Amino acid sequence: MKNSIAPFIRSISLAAIVLIGADALLRHFRPDLHPFRWGGVIVAGMLLLFILAHAYARQLAKKEPKKFVTAYMGFSGLKLLVLALLVVLVFLLDKEHMKESAVIIMVSYLVFTVIDWRFSRAFMRGENN
Repeated sequence: MKNSIAPFIRSISLAAIVLIGADALLRHFRPDLHPFRWGGVIVAGMLLLFILAHAYARQLAKKEPKKFVTAYMGFSGLKLLVLALLVVLVFLLDKEHMKESAVIIMVSYLVFTVIDWRFSRAFMRGENN
């Protein structure tokens, strides 16, 4: 039996696992850096915003299936906007650790892409819950 909150919980779990993994990698390779500094905080905030948009788009498509294309395009556009803001904010706030910031951005992009892919696959199969 499917539950409408299950995809939201799975998305939050995935985001938490990725953030914990990114923190562990940063601690391993750069123990002198403070964990979850500006880049980590920005990534966490952006992931939360992205997950909330994911949940909203799923609910919109469930209520009005004909508006799915609009919801999905808005969701994909939000992904690009979030990534652009992430790049700008991380580079502005953390200029002395560009390599770590690049890793944070790449991990974030990977997570956003996986969530986006799962979202589109579910709707292509017709799972509107």
